[in-house]
Amino acid sequence: MKNLSMVQALEIWSDLESAYYGENSFGGDTAELYAYRFLPFSPRATMGKVPQAVKEQAFQAAGSLHEMLFFFKKVHEDVEFEIDGLPFDDHLDMDEFHHRVHVRVVRK
Repeated sequence: MKNLSMVQALEIWSDLESAYYGENSFGGDTAELYAYRFLPFSPRATMGKVPQAVKEQAFQAAGSLHEMLFFFKKVHEDVEFEIDGLPFDDHLDMDEFHHRVHVRVVRK
């Protein structure tokens, strides 16, 4: 999450909060989160001409997603997450995040 600007973090948090309350515009209790929202702008990576830069950004995006979900769970102790239909714990080995995920926020 240290790679996110304040605006990025608040926008993602807002998506998770609205899913927490079952009011997310994507799907009620599910937020659609894209990898680029977890990254600073990088012309080297977005041009696709530097494969190592793309890989590094995918790794950063996955780390920021995990940190955001861990922090959200710390604030809202009554939640569990599903990412693309799988429990959040199953995604802990996700080391690259390239496109998008659907995060379902389940209140216990």
